[in-house]
Amino acid sequence: MSSTIIGLSAETKRLLDTLKRDDESYEAVIRRLALRDRWTGFGAFEEADADDAAAGLAAVRADLEAESADRIERLAER
Repeated sequence: MSSTIIGLSAETKRLLDTLKRDDESYEAVIRRLALRDRWTGFGAFEEADADDAAAGLAAVRADLEAESADRIERLAER
């Protein structure tokens, strides 16, 4: 098999190191990342993340409802 040399910045190599498993070569990690399904896990939350997101959405909804009620009240007074 032939080989090719690819240059990386030090920062990119550090990022690659964080993704590299202990028993993996750099070739293997790049191949794994290149071949993975990009949509795997799309829209999936860890349970704690989902709870935080739900709480955040509830707060936004409450703010919007209060703001809408205020606007309706002001329009009714005209």
